Amino acid sequence: MRKTIITLLCALALSWGLCGKETIKIGVVLPLSGNMSQAGEMGQMGALMRLKELTADSHFHYQLIFEDDGFVYSRTAMAVKKLRDFDHADVIVTMWGYGSEIALPYLANNPQILHLNVDRWSDGRGNNDFVCGASLDGYIYKLVALLKTRHYRRVVFIGTAEQGTEFYRKKILTELPKNGIHVMDTTMLSTEAMDLRTWILKTKEENPDVVLECLQMPTVQILLKQMRDLGVTIPVGHTTQGVFEVEPSLLENSWHVYPGMPTKTWQKKFQAVYGKGYIYPSAQYYNTISLLVNACERLDKTHKPTTAQLAKSVREMESFEGAMGTMRFSAPNHYEAPVSYYIFHNGKPVEATLEEVVKTAK
Repeated sequence: MRKTIITLLCALALSWGLCGKETIKIGVVLPLSGNMSQAGEMGQMGALMRLKELTADSHFHYQLIFEDDGFVYSRTAMAVKKLRDFDHADVIVTMWGYGSEIALPYLANNPQILHLNVDRWSDGRGNNDFVCGASLDGYIYKLVALLKTRHYRRVVFIGTAEQGTEFYRKKILTELPKNGIHVMDTTMLSTEAMDLRTWILKTKEENPDVVLECLQMPTVQILLKQMRDLGVTIPVGHTTQGVFEVEPSLLENSWHVYPGMPTKTWQKKFQAVYGKGYIYPSAQYYNTISLLVNACERLDKTHKPTTAQLAKSVREMESFEGAMGTMRFSAPNHYEAPVSYYIFHNGKPVEATLEEVVKTAK
């Protein structure tokens, strides 16, 4: 009788693709609460969607363990430690630069965990740290081309005080002057900043050609509302996902430099699975989990791969098909996504050429 029950359970497990398979535990740290909860929820949906595509003949069982950090750095650290010490995750996925900077010190002495980061602007460090997303060089290349073509020579930068934005700030301070563009001022703000009127009026006096914002919600919406209320009409260029949640009337005809759109096929698939359209970073999390799954599926299924074997497979894979099409490996530790231009119409970003941005965007 006992043998029959085990056989029946195994038959059920086979239908789910789990019987006899080693489990790869994937800890995912992202904000499922707080001001950035929409980004976290979309990331979660993208990760889950990739696993829904697995078939019964996959080599391994993939277990996602989601940890909510609320975009609060102390909670990020607690989540990483829990995944490392309690859940014994094989892989930890973090978001943007802040996630890496907090996670990596806790993982430095643990070579048994692979670290994947979604969309940070610095390269991977060491053998077990990888980045999946658009590179900072890709962003800056597109940004410089736009600024030069629009004859913007005097810019002001304002961003959220976090590691990824600091990388961006330092990069523009280096690269824009090389191209004849003067960075007049840079300002880094806490996510708690609510009154930006003094900064706006000071910037009005400086009279730059454009304000480059790299802010999160709600700060980006506060900036745009207070500029409107004060009658300040300096053009604002956008460079982060926070702008997707802004009141549409504040964005009409403004431009955005951002990762390329997912393919139409992927967008339709997301709509079919969830009954609504995708928003960043759903496609980026889909890509990151795809990177891991594709690397794992190249390996021998008869035993659980070591971290070293996983890292080697990630590097040797060279490319994989993601939400935006083909993602290609760039040494030392980066899978690159394309960067595009967008113009906001009726609250939605519409992918555009450089010529279209120059002609129609404000």
